Amino acid sequence: AKYGLQGPIILPNKFNRESSSTSGQSESNAGAVKVTSLAGAIFNNKDDKKGQHNTIRQFFEQRLGYTLRFPDTSNTRFQSHCRAAEELLVHLDLYREFMELVRDGKDKPVFTNIERNVNDALNDSTTLTELAVLALYSQAISHPYMAAVRSQTLSAKNLLDLGPLPQNVIEFCRSITEKPE
Repeated sequence: AKYGLQGPIILPNKFNRESSSTSGQSESNAGAVKVTSLAGAIFNNKDDKKGQHNTIRQFFEQRLGYTLRFPDTSNTRFQSHCRAAEELLVHLDLYREFMELVRDGKDKPVFTNIERNVNDALNDSTTLTELAVLALYSQAISHPYMAAVRSQTLSAKNLLDLGPLPQNVIEFCRSITEKPE
């Protein structure tokens, strides 16, 4: 808002969409992590009776020749939202196509609220930009950091045992902020 820029599309819950009220919606109702959470609920729901996990696996096998399993964003696993952002971007056209197939394959061809939110987000340039930033963060910072943490000897039991590694990550992030090029 400070610079007059448009933020990611608001992804309202069913109640707010039905009442046409997005006023007072917080940033937690928009953006990369919100759409990866919603996509995870559709493409890899922890409840086997919900979501599209079997259908999307068959869809990808038909289109790519192999199946994919969408990252489990319902867990608190480290990096699951980063991996989901990467997955959505790498196969963006296929996820867009799949969403249309889900909608069109129903007796009444309309999206549910969650499907509409994911579809809208996959077609919103600012949300896609946030997904790209999350993916870049994952590749440049998160994956290398966790690889370094996991390579430490078993004697490293906590953050203090990692020595200068956490501070190096902070300094690297600052250098990117100061010279993004």
